[in-house]
Parts: sequence; structure tokens; C-alpha cells
Amino acid sequence: MTLKQMADEVSAINKRKRDFIVDSRNLLMNVYGDIGVDSGERFSMTPTPVMHSQIAEGLNIPAKYYSRMMEETRGLLSLNVNHWLKSCPKRRMVRTLSPVSGNMQFVGRAYLSDRYRPLDNYDLMNVVIPKMIDSQMQIRSSNLSETHLFIHAVFPQMEAEVSVGDVVRAGVQIRNSEVGLSSVSIMPWVERLVCSNGMVVADRGIRKYHCGRKQVDGTYELFSDKTKKKSDEAFWMQVCDVIDSLMDKKKFDRIVESYRAAKGIDIGEPRDAVEVTKKYGVFDSEAGDVMKFLCEGGDMNLWGLANAVTQKAHTAETYDRAVELEEIGGRLIHASKKLFEAGVN
Repeated sequence: MTLKQMADEVSAINKRKRDFIVDSRNLLMNVYGDIGVDSGERFSMTPTPVMHSQIAEGLNIPAKYYSRMMEETRGLLSLNVNHWLKSCPKRRMVRTLSPVSGNMQFVGRAYLSDRYRPLDNYDLMNVVIPKMIDSQMQIRSSNLSETHLFIHAVFPQMEAEVSVGDVVRAGVQIRNSEVGLSSVSIMPWVERLVCSNGMVVADRGIRKYHCGRKQVDGTYELFSDKTKKKSDEAFWMQVCDVIDSLMDKKKFDRIVESYRAAKGIDIGEPRDAVEVTKKYGVFDSEAGDVMKFLCEGGDMNLWGLANAVTQKAHTAETYDRAVELEEIGGRLIHASKKLFEAGVN
């Protein structure tokens, strides 16, 4: 997705988003799986798969059982859900999108705690895009899905060699989820020029969780108050400060030094080394490609192994999984030498 496409989509979502604080006893699921709000402003909504999974988790209904009822007997699903909504009352934030022209149904985006604090993509982009332009950053990729926003960008003026001819470039990964699946995070992201791999730097940057004060009683539509606006402005200023800090050459040099140190760590038998990556989150179905990339790269050291994992990101099934693989590569850089001396035993 181009940055303009993302900006247009984020703007369209911002115009349609509507958030409500609701007592669960005022929610009712029908036999089609749609949910009605019976108090305050009356409307019904069609939940997304994300919202269905959050309802299942919030009501302690096992995910597999919930999915089976969705597929085979929605009447039983509504019976289960409605019983627990009434029997275990909780105040929840329901995030929705208002109907588009020709469609009278709201879209249910998320079923969250009433303490959930919206830090939305529209506000995030209004802060980071001007900052990127001022910093002369170059966008490498961006993506917007029902669950996450991602932007990857680099500082073209900040480069260093891990070894002769192996150049890396400083950058940033920006991530947010409006539906409660992750914090807002601004993390260092490093691009390897020889293969265009990207790697998220572990344990650096900033994360802000969507947590705020408890809302007052009653069913009502949630609007930003002055206190929240001031608090949000302070956070967005902090985001700008973090982006500035990622341009600090001393910090970048320390990251590169960790890569050079990883290049000096022998990983032993390649097959055993790939087994170690599974402990960090590489799937069995991905291990074959990681082995292939490791052998083709020829670097039988920790730096080569981490890059074999991040190279797999190029062929990941989803953008979200590609990011996870880049994060796994970043964590592997700091793996203990003992893991490879002992193999998988």
C-alpha cells in the first residue's frame, strides 16, 4: 500500500468511527451473529472476526467452540453469548464504523475494556508524516489492515558496514492497532542493503498501551474530552522525540556493534541452529526456507542466521507475519552463544 492510499483509507475510517461505552446487559446477539444495542442509541452491528474473537475471550468461551458454533449453529452461539452477556455484566467499549451509503448496518470493530484509550491512526499519521518529511526519511513499505497499521522508513544519510560490503541503514518501524491487538510502538528498524532485509531492534524505542481512566456509568457515545486531548498531545510530542532520537549516530553505532558481535558467534550445525529459531517463534512450516536462505547466504554465524529469518519475511503470507519475522530476527541477534554450543539438546 502506498502512503497516499493508506492516508486516504485512514481518513475515511476516521470519518466513520464511532465508539460507545455499553453495559454488556444491553447487548444482544441475534441468530445471524449480529449484535444489537438495546439502550441509549439503538443500532445493530455486524462484528468483524477480530471482534468475535474478543467477545469469545471476554466471555470465556473457548475459541474453537465459538468458531464451530459460528460455522454450524449460530442459534446456539447467540444463546451462549446472550446468556453470558447478561449473567456476567461488564462495562465495555464497543468500537464501530458507521454504515456507508446503501447499507444500514454498523460494522463492529472491537469489544474492549471500558478503560481502553483510543490512540488512533489518524492522529498518529498527522504527527509522524510531517516529522518524516522534516527528517528527509524515505518510506520503504506501509500497510493498513483490519488489525494494524505499519510504516517502515529509513534515514538515507545514516549507514554503516557490519563487514566489508555489508551495509546497513538506520530506520524506524511505526505500528498501531485501533482494535486492541497491540500498543502504539515506535521502534528502530534497520535495513540491510545487500538484500533489502529489514530487522526490528529489540528492546529499544517506545511503546504506549491503550489504557486510560475508567469511564462513567451509562450507555453513551464516547468523545474525546479536553483532559484526554492534552494527554494525547503530550504523547504525540514524545513520539516525535523518539523519532529524533533514532537519528542519533551513537545509538545507531551501538546497534551496528551488536551486529558485528553476532557475526563473530559460530552457530554450529545449521540444522540445529534453525531448530533454535523455533524457540524464538519461527514456524515449522517456515524452517525449510530459513535453512535454504542460511545455506545460500553462507554466513554460518548468528548474523547470518538472523538474516535468514528476516529474509523469510519477503515471502510471508501476511504483512503482519512479515513484521513478526523481522522482530524474531532482531531478538536472535542477542541469543546466547550457549544455545548453539549445546545445539537443541
